[in-house]
Amino acid sequence: MVAVTLAAGWPTPTRTSRARTTPSARVCLRSARPKACCAGSCAPQGGPRTTHGAVPMTCNRAVVHGRCWSLWAALRRPTDGGPPDPLDQILALSRPTRHTEGRSSSSTPRARPPLSVDSPHAAGKLAAALVTMRWRGRRMWGRLLGLLLIVIFFTAGPQAFKAANIPAPPWVAPVVASIGTAVLLVFTPLLQSGVDRLKSRSEKINADEDAQIETLRGLGGENRSLPLVSEINNRALFGIHPAIPLPAEEASSISPELPIYVPRDIDADLHTGIRSKSEIGGFFLLVGRAASGKTRCAYEAINAVLPEWRLCMPADAKALSSLVTSEFDLSHTVVWLDEIQKFLGPEQLQAEVIRGILMNRNAPTILIGTIWPENYNHLRAPLAETEEEDPNRNARDILNLASRFDISTFSFKELDRARQIAEIDPRIAEVIHRGPSASVTELLAAAPELIHRWIQGENEFGRLLITAAVSARACGIGEEIPVGTLRDIAVALMNGRLRAMASDSWFEEAVHWASRPVRGASSPLAPHSKIIGAVDSYTVSDVLTQYANESAPQRTRSVSDEIWEITLRDTNHTSTLISIFTAAEAAGNTSIAERAATRAAEAGSNHAIWLLSLFLEKLGRNEEALAWILRGAERRDVTSMALAGLQLFKTDRREESEYWLRQAAAAGDANAMGGLGVVLMQRNQFEEALVWTRRSAEKGSFVSMEVLGDLLAQRGERGEATEWFRRAVQHGNRISAQAHLGIQLMGDEETLEEAEGLLRRAAEAGEVRGMVGYGMLLSQRDHESAEARHFLTLAVEAGDEHGMMALGILHAERGETSNAIHLYERASQSNQKAVRNLAIGELMKLLRAQGRDEEAARWELQLDALNGAGADE
Repeated sequence: MVAVTLAAGWPTPTRTSRARTTPSARVCLRSARPKACCAGSCAPQGGPRTTHGAVPMTCNRAVVHGRCWSLWAALRRPTDGGPPDPLDQILALSRPTRHTEGRSSSSTPRARPPLSVDSPHAAGKLAAALVTMRWRGRRMWGRLLGLLLIVIFFTAGPQAFKAANIPAPPWVAPVVASIGTAVLLVFTPLLQSGVDRLKSRSEKINADEDAQIETLRGLGGENRSLPLVSEINNRALFGIHPAIPLPAEEASSISPELPIYVPRDIDADLHTGIRSKSEIGGFFLLVGRAASGKTRCAYEAINAVLPEWRLCMPADAKALSSLVTSEFDLSHTVVWLDEIQKFLGPEQLQAEVIRGILMNRNAPTILIGTIWPENYNHLRAPLAETEEEDPNRNARDILNLASRFDISTFSFKELDRARQIAEIDPRIAEVIHRGPSASVTELLAAAPELIHRWIQGENEFGRLLITAAVSARACGIGEEIPVGTLRDIAVALMNGRLRAMASDSWFEEAVHWASRPVRGASSPLAPHSKIIGAVDSYTVSDVLTQYANESAPQRTRSVSDEIWEITLRDTNHTSTLISIFTAAEAAGNTSIAERAATRAAEAGSNHAIWLLSLFLEKLGRNEEALAWILRGAERRDVTSMALAGLQLFKTDRREESEYWLRQAAAAGDANAMGGLGVVLMQRNQFEEALVWTRRSAEKGSFVSMEVLGDLLAQRGERGEATEWFRRAVQHGNRISAQAHLGIQLMGDEETLEEAEGLLRRAAEAGEVRGMVGYGMLLSQRDHESAEARHFLTLAVEAGDEHGMMALGILHAERGETSNAIHLYERASQSNQKAVRNLAIGELMKLLRAQGRDEEAARWELQLDALNGAGADE
């Protein structure tokens, strides 16, 4: 049986009915007198630290076979003032989002009374609210007028009495005049102050009113409120693909735009989820390929469950962030985020904004979005070795907040429903009769016809133009491809034969052919313009874009340098430059990637500065990378300040590091607060570190939640520590948090089963601490457990010192002394005093048991020297 000892703040693993016991096994509680089995390695409760003790023992200690083991305590960050886990493993700074010009937008709106949506006259209610704002301003000026009248009465009153020959005692006039003079002297400065104050308040009210109107102008027109969900039935507004046309002879009761909806298998769960969150707010994400029916499914869900809620369709991340920062009332509102990857771009949505919406339970809001599976996987995949440098961290945090619903091709049950509806809607009947060769939803969206037009269409120049559009999207150009860019890419794709065949009007003819609908309103290309009467860009069907990604996922790697140069030449927008950088980096074209990022950074994009710095660091050009980050920090960009602090910390420029982290933390950056907490822990300033770490955790940083849990556990506050670990697991879904929580829950019989599940999942996911914890839990039951040895061996192979100790003790229990000695010697090189002292103590016991007293004495002298010198690297 593996012996386990718990240090301060750590639970004692609970024995279960399955635990193997031996007659010699005993469990002793720490008392005021140390047990002999501890060999003087720990102090009694409340006593001083002893020579070999890494931390004062103030809790229960389980002792088996006369061996005292402090490994459980060593799994925690040491409490003896030693360094915590490496900075790179516990500090995570999010990618820059909307921290522009050194400002950080607030994410949590103040609670406001919900706007009633019981009637369709929401616009009138908003107008009434604006009138109320104006009336408040008039009421202020009314008070000021009353004050002025009082002054006028006492100053001009005597002259008025005299002029009107009103009889009065002779003393009245001088008394009133005296009072008027006094009133004038006293109230003149008060009047001026009141005027200034009321003017300021009036200006603020007008500014708030203008902000509300400006927000509404962007969402639905000036002086208009948000429409109700049930009032909007235009499929194009929701982003639903156009369907094949309805035969002209069919009844007018069937919508020509939207075929009759075929209920999907996920509808019941989706509707239940939305309904359950309607009181507190929630976030739902439908994941499916193009033309899979995910957008229609979401549309039907909100119409079925929340028809009387307001509907908000922000155009981009900036629009949604503005709603929150302007304190726009989003209570009982559905926020529509179709193709949510658009909101996670360069000027991306902050995770704090989404958390702020979801945490404001006084204003319940439902967010519902859609995304392709490849985009979902890309945005959640780590793109850097360390989390704080990962450009996807913020997007991943946002996606983790959503309840995911997958939608794909029709199931057998869905096909049965479709067959019933086919008796009413001839469009459904047509796609059902075409057989199972394609998805019903794709057939309704004319996907096969679109692909056939591109691959086998009769107009060779038209097909080439579609290929040019798909290539432009693959290179990072946005949905709207400028006409000049489209033409030049098509020319670059032409071979000699096509160049010779091209007429003067080849482009116009090709565009006309490619823009013709294949069936209904679906066409490969669609014109777009920002002004009336001119076409300045084209969009390409996302059905074709996804088909290209699936049929040739390495397409961008084969793009010629000429095409890359065209996309870079014709682009001035920083967001597009960053998209080109991302595509070029993924394609391995470092030259284009660096040029695109540099242009965006020089144009003033803080996000580009951060990406360029990370890119240069990957290329080994660390000095250039740091110079760019400092450039952003000096411009007071919050994220750059935080990253500068981290990078400077890594290069041992500690004072500069702390300066920039404090600046970013003071500006409200949650990750900078967490980073500052880590820096302060490195300097043994644990109390201030706890303050900053708590602030970061309260602002939603999952990493800081874990660090805070560690700090609280070290202080013996296990209850609060467990709660923070649980929050990190529930909201961040972090594997490391599962390991932490599992270790905390091992000390209670009631939560032992939950602890085992958490540690098992963490271990199977490759989390080293989870491997050690799960291996130790299994070894508590059976020191012969092959599974325990397997996970502990994996931890040792990963270089984990706690795993070395745990596996060493297992070897010692099995009599495999040489293996145990080897592992103890490796663990004795630990930088953590707790692990190092424990390893040397166990090593000395084994050596003495073998009669190797001289070697044991040498190790004891080394241990005394290390502890006497206070060495704690």
